[in-house]
Amino acid sequence: MRKDFGHAPSWIETPLADPLPSDSPALVRWSAVRSLLPPLSDLLEVEIVLMDADGTCVGGTGPYLRGVGLRPPDDNALTYSLRSGQSTMVLTPGKDAICRSCSGRGTCADMANFTGPAIIDGKVVGVVQIVAFTDDQRAELLVKAEKAFELINQVIGFAWARGRKVETPPEPPRDDRFPRIVGESAAMRELQRAILKAAATSATVLIQGESGTGKELVAQAIHTNSVRSEGPFVAINCGAIPESLMESELFGYEPGAFSGANAAGRVGLLEQAHGGTFFLDEVSEMPAPLQIKLLRVLQERVVRRVGGKADHAVDIRVIAASNRNLRELVAQGRFREDLFFRLDVIPLAVPPLRERGGDVRLLVAHFLQAFSRERGRTYRVATDLMHAFEAYPWPGNVRELKNFVEYGVGFCENDVLTLDMMASRFKAASEQPRPEKRVQPPRPAAAERERILRLLELHGRHTEGKKRAAADLGVSLATLYRRMSQLGIASRKEPWSR
Repeated sequence: MRKDFGHAPSWIETPLADPLPSDSPALVRWSAVRSLLPPLSDLLEVEIVLMDADGTCVGGTGPYLRGVGLRPPDDNALTYSLRSGQSTMVLTPGKDAICRSCSGRGTCADMANFTGPAIIDGKVVGVVQIVAFTDDQRAELLVKAEKAFELINQVIGFAWARGRKVETPPEPPRDDRFPRIVGESAAMRELQRAILKAAATSATVLIQGESGTGKELVAQAIHTNSVRSEGPFVAINCGAIPESLMESELFGYEPGAFSGANAAGRVGLLEQAHGGTFFLDEVSEMPAPLQIKLLRVLQERVVRRVGGKADHAVDIRVIAASNRNLRELVAQGRFREDLFFRLDVIPLAVPPLRERGGDVRLLVAHFLQAFSRERGRTYRVATDLMHAFEAYPWPGNVRELKNFVEYGVGFCENDVLTLDMMASRFKAASEQPRPEKRVQPPRPAAAERERILRLLELHGRHTEGKKRAAADLGVSLATLYRRMSQLGIASRKEPWSR
C-alpha cells in the first residue's frame, strides 16, 4: 500500500463552501469515473485529482479524496487548464509561473504535477491532475506524464460512457408482410391496412408523400403481398433520368433507332416488368410527351419501342409515386388530368415522420441494429440524444433520420451515440435552406371525422380519453382539439369524467 504523502492543499483544508452532497447530480454523473481512480492511482503510484466543467472536484485519491464535492479556487492549475483547454506541467510548486498568482501558493505538499483537460466526444468535460510526492515519482512524471494522462483520459471515456444513461433500444416488432417498413404508430398501422387492401387488387396505385418517407418501400410491400409477388419489381425514378434518355429507358428501342443505339436494340423497363409490377417514382417529373405515351400504356397495356412499328403487349401493374400534390399540378396545367385519373385509382398517403408518434425510437433501434450487424459492434444511444431525436421535426423524414444515425455510428466513441457529438449536426440541419415544400394530399375530411369519432367513442371524450385518441392518431392533443373544431366534433366532457 502506498504511504500517505502529507497534508491536503489549502482549498481542501479550508473550503470555500460546504461540499456537495454525495447524491448531487454532479457527483452522481461522475460516480463511475470516481470508482476507477483508486486502481489507476495504485498502478501509476501517483495521486489523481478530477474536476468537472463547473469547477467542482468530483474525484480524488489520497489527500484529495477529502476534496470531493469542493470547489478549488479560480486561480490554480486546475481552473487554468479548464479555462484554457491547455495542459500544464508544474515542476517546482510555488515557484513556477502558473503558481505565482495561486491563492494556495506555498501550501502544496507535492513535488510536481501535470494537469490537462478531460475530453469526451470532442468536448472538455473536466480536468485531470496527476500529482507526484517523491523524487522518484517526480522523475517518472517528467518522462511518463503525457502517457499516464492519456491512459487516464481513456479510462475516463469508458467510465463516462458506462455512467451515462444509455439505451439499447429493443428490436422493433417484425411483420413478414412488411419486412422493411418499421412503425407501430396509428398512422403506420392505417397505412399497412391500406397496403394489404391495395395488394389484393390489380388496380393502379398512386402513392403521395414527402421526400424521404419511404414511398418505394410501400410500393414494394404492395408488390410482395400481391399475386404478382413472384414476378419482377422494376422501378424508375423519373427525376433522376435526363429527358433525352427517359423514352428509350421506358419503352426500349429497335436496332438502328438512333445514332449510338445498340445494334441488337433494347427491351425497355416496361417490358422487363412483364408479369410483375412497374414502379414510377417521382412521376410528377415526367415530361409531357411521355405522359401521353404512358397514358396509352395504361389504357391499352401495349408498348411501342423507339423506332419500332409493332406494339408489344405487357402484363404489368403500375404503381406511381410523387412528393408533389398531383391534383395541384393538374390545376396548374403541369400534369395531364387524364393521366392523373388513370393513376389515382387507389390513392395512398405516406405520413411524414413528425406525424408518426413513437416511431422515431423504433427506427433508431432498427438502424442501430443494422449498423451493429454490419460492423460487428453493439451501438447504443444516450438517453438525452434519444429525446432530441424524438423532439426534432425531421423535415427530411426517415431518410434524414437514417443519415443522422449513420453519422453518429461513424464518429461516436465507445460505441455510444451522444447528444454532444450530434449537436453540430442538428445545428447544421436546422440552418440548411429547405426546398419548396411539397405537401402530401390531405386525407378526406369525412374519413378523418369518422376515425376521430370512432376513437373518441372507444376511449371516451374526457381529457384522458382524448389523450389516448391523439396518441392513436399520432398527433398532439392540441392538434386533435383543432381538428375536432374544424370537423364540427363536439368537445364535451362526460358527467363522470375527471
